[in-house]
Amino acid sequence: MACGMPGWFDLLQGLLSDARAASSNEDNEKSFQHCEWFLKHGNLPMAANVLRDAASQGDLLNALRARFGRSVLDNAHRPERKRMETRMRNLAHAPWRGIVTTNYDHLIEDALTAARRSVVVSPAGESTLSSQVGKNASGLFFTKLHGSTESGEVILSTEEYDRVYLMQHHVRNFLNALMQHYCLVFIGSSLEDEISRIRRTLWVDSNEQIPLAYALLPASDENLARRSWLRKFVGVESILYPTDKGHRGMDTFLSLVGKLESDADHENLNSIARFKRLSVDQRMVQIGKANRELVDLVRNHTRGRLANFELVDEKFKGGGSVEAMSPGERYYRMAFLVAIGLIREIEDGSENRIYLVNKRLL
Repeated sequence: MACGMPGWFDLLQGLLSDARAASSNEDNEKSFQHCEWFLKHGNLPMAANVLRDAASQGDLLNALRARFGRSVLDNAHRPERKRMETRMRNLAHAPWRGIVTTNYDHLIEDALTAARRSVVVSPAGESTLSSQVGKNASGLFFTKLHGSTESGEVILSTEEYDRVYLMQHHVRNFLNALMQHYCLVFIGSSLEDEISRIRRTLWVDSNEQIPLAYALLPASDENLARRSWLRKFVGVESILYPTDKGHRGMDTFLSLVGKLESDADHENLNSIARFKRLSVDQRMVQIGKANRELVDLVRNHTRGRLANFELVDEKFKGGGSVEAMSPGERYYRMAFLVAIGLIREIEDGSENRIYLVNKRLL
């Protein structure tokens, strides 16, 4: 928004105006009036639903490209343009393991290219989306969860949102894996309901042992009121900055992270590194009941070897918490146990993962 791209409300208002101007169908006017009513009363999801149904795909895409194209940055006044370029430069130079965005625009990709970062792009629609998580590849992984003006496929309506978050299991598995493996930082994000639900489930189920996440938020009354709830029940620590109109606190934050060194465990914030420093007994106590059942499952399986296809088989019967888990959850919990050194992972000739309890430890 610093360079003139719209927020959610202004975007929908602009799309409505463009759709009205482009429509030659009088029947659509009633829908546009409904959209206007929802906007007036603050029901933005319903406004988006009505607009998506009434306007043509081509008209909406053209309107989105006009509002989120590179030309918006290029044509911004010099102070705003410089500020946005500095933000993007700091974001691109920070030592993230990956970047996930719900933005439609192309600014982050441009900044990563300018920074000469090695990037692995993973489109949100790919079933292999989760393959980047936990790998020690040299490239930063980059994912656009809500689509892009470049591809022409974007999430705008509730139906599209539900399809991605509730129906496409690889997206939920990907988000689960991110939260179990990495210390996440939410920047410019409202911590929307579905993200909070996924994280809260993991936080409670893991006995609060997944990596702590952070959210950079303006110090509004709402964010101050929910700060303790987010920390206690969702495992998200709020980093609050003054509520000035320009969100200068975000610029300060990005300037600082842009100077960080990679692979640093700042004050034991890296949960994986913290677990590895514990004794085996301490690790076993702190990983939570469900993860301990997975360790016992591998230990007690035939010859102490459990193949990946057995672990994720839909008909798998493990008993207790293990049986109740989805295949994706079993897989990513196992990846966490590998990361903290309780389980070893080997591969046979067919490249199927074989899990073994690390007998040097257990």
